[in-house]
Amino acid sequence: MEERNETAFTPGPWKAFDVSEMHSEPMFMVGPREYCSIAEVRAGSTEAEETGDVAANARLIAAAPALYEALSGVEFIFSRPGEDSVERFERLAAAFYRDTGVMMPGKDTPAAGDQPDIEESRKKYDAWIDAKVAAARSALLLANTGGTENG
Repeated sequence: MEERNETAFTPGPWKAFDVSEMHSEPMFMVGPREYCSIAEVRAGSTEAEETGDVAANARLIAAAPALYEALSGVEFIFSRPGEDSVERFERLAAAFYRDTGVMMPGKDTPAAGDQPDIEESRKKYDAWIDAKVAAARSALLLANTGGTENG
């Protein structure tokens, strides 16, 4: 079973660049660097100009790669369609080992292995899961507050 699809979009991080000074309305360009545009965000209405929605919309678009990565990480920990509990465990165990070099709690450790005890493995596993959740929270914060320059 495939773990993740390769993305078909411009890799992040993206930023929202305020280019309003060059236009007669609030306007942001979104992309990996200034003048390398993925999207152009304009007001579209007087209300959007007055409420700051233009900047908020630009921040949300700029956060798309981080949101995608975070959602992929969180989605990864849940069961996949048609996957039973053993398959899920084995998929997570393989990824945890790949990322940390530690056997997942519940896996048999090699006889000559240099693996930590079960309690230390649990702590590492919990930290690995917590990091995926933290990445999702960070991406949401980025979408709400970050990624703008020049404004």
